[in-house]
Amino acid sequence: QMKEGMETKLADATSAENSAASSFNALKSSLLAEIDSQNKQVEDDTNDLTATRVHLENAKHDKDTTTAARDADTEFLADLEKQCSSADAEYNARVKDRNTELEALSAALGILTSDAARDLFHASLGFTQVSQRTSASAAKQARRQAVAFLQTSAGKANSAALLSLMVSVKMDSFTKVKKAMDEMMEELKAQNDEDLAKKESCEEEIDVNEDNAKEANVQRKKLENKISDLETTIDDLTAAINAAEKEIDEAQTSVKRVGEDRAAENKEFQQTVADQRATTKILKFALSKLEEVYGKYGFVQEPAAGEA
Repeated sequence: QMKEGMETKLADATSAENSAASSFNALKSSLLAEIDSQNKQVEDDTNDLTATRVHLENAKHDKDTTTAARDADTEFLADLEKQCSSADAEYNARVKDRNTELEALSAALGILTSDAARDLFHASLGFTQVSQRTSASAAKQARRQAVAFLQTSAGKANSAALLSLMVSVKMDSFTKVKKAMDEMMEELKAQNDEDLAKKESCEEEIDVNEDNAKEANVQRKKLENKISDLETTIDDLTAAINAAEKEIDEAQTSVKRVGEDRAAENKEFQQTVADQRATTKILKFALSKLEEVYGKYGFVQEPAAGEA
């Protein structure tokens, strides 16, 4: 019975050892698989982190480039606005003087194109027939009025052209004076158109540069947001890598610990087996000695039929 009990205990211990070994192998495989998975995740996250850092550097470079362009546009715009402001003042002054000249020309032309004035000019060219409606004194008065008006207007507009025209009104024929007035009027209108075109071009350039500066600001803001997002991504990836590496360390520690536990269990089992075998051997030896001694006297009981 003692032998049978020991054999039963040995069988139970062997079964427990096999079950523990199977569980250990399953747990070890699971931990190693987890380690492989985490290593793969670390590798992927590290690649993503490297790529993100490259994107971040590119975004920072783009931001610096955009900022430099924006600053250059802003500086150019400030200079342009200053120049255009000065040009506007000059343009307004020129327009004012030309308008004064044009008004003087129109008024003087109105005076000189009166019937009395025409008769006077015709008389100076040798035409003796003078309209009965206008006297020579009235014609002379018209000439004087035109000269006086031109002289006053020339002073207001600081216009050498009006002074020259004033002399022409005094000295020249109506036809020559009329031609000079028409030419001067056309020249003044052309100058006004040219100045207006320059003013509009300056204003258009200001608008374009303002739009460029605004677009640069918008682009700079987008790049700042992109940089912020990339920095957040880098922080997240770094945290994920650190967490994965920590899990790998923990899993490796678990593998080591369960291996040590399994080794201790197996050592205990091997010791149990050794003890059982030693005990069994001693028992067999003792049994053989007893059989040898008592067998001589017929004291050894034969096993009953059917007993093991």
